[in-house]
Amino acid sequence: MSFNRIRRLKSFLTICDEEMIGREIFSSRQVKPGKPRINAYLSRSLEDGISVSRLEGAPVYLFHNLGRLHGKNRNQKYYGMATVPAKKIRRKANNVKYKEVRPDITLENPFHANIWLPADVDKDYAILCAHNLCDGEGTGFIEN
Repeated sequence: MSFNRIRRLKSFLTICDEEMIGREIFSSRQVKPGKPRINAYLSRSLEDGISVSRLEGAPVYLFHNLGRLHGKNRNQKYYGMATVPAKKIRRKANNVKYKEVRPDITLENPFHANIWLPADVDKDYAILCAHNLCDGEGTGFIEN
């Protein structure tokens, strides 16, 4: 990892627009060739946010190892990471506004973060948000 990439992180307490954000994928139905599907960014509970990791702070194999561990704990196969730039999450697109993407450091994953939606949204709004995260520039999928 280059010094410039580490310097861009600035702090574990803030997420820069240039950082890539990744979401673990546990179903082949959540991806199509090279891209995540909408259901990759849907969360069971809107109040809990969308669980993601900050990919800039460590080599990608660390996140694949975490994904395999999380999959084993859930009795699910880990397929890889859906990726999206932090600036895309913060950007308002098609009248969709995310509350924020913020670090949520845990002992198991010091790169953990959550994408928060406004408190008063319904499932339709969450689907629209997921659609915006999957399509367009900068989104992708890193296969395991």
